Amino acid sequence: MEERTLRDELAIERTLLADERTQLAYIRTGVSLMLGGIFFIGYFPPGTIFSDIGYATIVVAFVFLGYGFYHHKKTIEVINKIMKGIFEFKP
Repeated sequence: MEERTLRDELAIERTLLADERTQLAYIRTGVSLMLGGIFFIGYFPPGTIFSDIGYATIVVAFVFLGYGFYHHKKTIEVINKIMKGIFEFKP
């Protein structure tokens, strides 16, 4: 296996930063949806369609948060495998 160059190290670092940015976007979306759901639940009386939309929005927010953390974990695993040389770089 060839030795990694500075270009390879910088590419890995860019990938890590892009993955972090993606995870933060998932968190931002999840928190925004959660706040919207809390607003709907608090503003409209219970039992209306709008309060039900609020509960559904909170469920979707947790799905976004969970998927964001799952995606981040999987991406870090792939990057670690690449850094250890398990995958081959094919031009």
